[in-house]
Amino acid sequence: MGLDPMTICYLLILVNVLFSIQGFNRYDWKEKYVFSTERILLMREYYRIVSSAFLHANWLHLLMNMLVLYMFSPYLSYALPVWGYILVYFGSMIGGNLLSLYIHRNQSGYRALGASGAVNGVIFASIALFPNMTIWFFIPGWIFGIIYVLGSIYAIRNKRDNVGHDAHLGGAIVGILIAVALRPEVLAVNGWIILAMVLPAAIFLYLIVTRPEILILPLDAVFPVFKEKPQSQAKIRDLKRKQSTKNAKFRSPEEEINFLLDKGVENLSPKEKKRLDELSGNIRE
Repeated sequence: MGLDPMTICYLLILVNVLFSIQGFNRYDWKEKYVFSTERILLMREYYRIVSSAFLHANWLHLLMNMLVLYMFSPYLSYALPVWGYILVYFGSMIGGNLLSLYIHRNQSGYRALGASGAVNGVIFASIALFPNMTIWFFIPGWIFGIIYVLGSIYAIRNKRDNVGHDAHLGGAIVGILIAVALRPEVLAVNGWIILAMVLPAAIFLYLIVTRPEILILPLDAVFPVFKEKPQSQAKIRDLKRKQSTKNAKFRSPEEEINFLLDKGVENLSPKEKKRLDELSGNIRE
């Protein structure tokens, strides 16, 4: 008897757990495999596009991703062969991280980790094939999918949290496209639902390629309804100023991390260890 998608799911969970635990315990391990635009584009460490998806920020991050992967994988096991499931998982992982790499290509200090792009690919491939599934006990899958895509687009523009929404969105769209490519007959039944999820993302991707300034301009310059109060803007400017001057001798967070790691974790002062913890926490999930 050959492998089936659920067996692959269990193996992926095992690898994620083992790889992440190693990252929890060793800073040098995490820094060697974490997603880093500087390392990927300048040092050509392309393996990070895949390896970063097996690292997680903490136990909660790992648990949530693996739980969701386990919950949605049975849908694909009904509809796709084992190689199709593998293609959805790794295709969404790579597609999501490539989108993130493109969007943050000019941010040398950008770093990220987590399997969310791959997991989102599994979720949205499942929704494309079974749009009437129920999520969170009462939300139809297709409604969740549309809201999630629109929310991810807003969050990418908003830039107000530590979540890698671009990788999530990229993984979701790639998951849908692979599912449709493998099971094109679903377009006859679920075509309008799939279009409702893919079209907003396609328009957004077109805009960031043809008008990349929309990712740079403040949100209120694009959509005045989101204009902030003057005092909020002042607080944000003050926070950015403090962050930029805190460690002025380093050009990027990664440069500071490398400096601390080169000293050896066991040789760091309590203040330096605290700083390393802060920097390691400044990674998109």
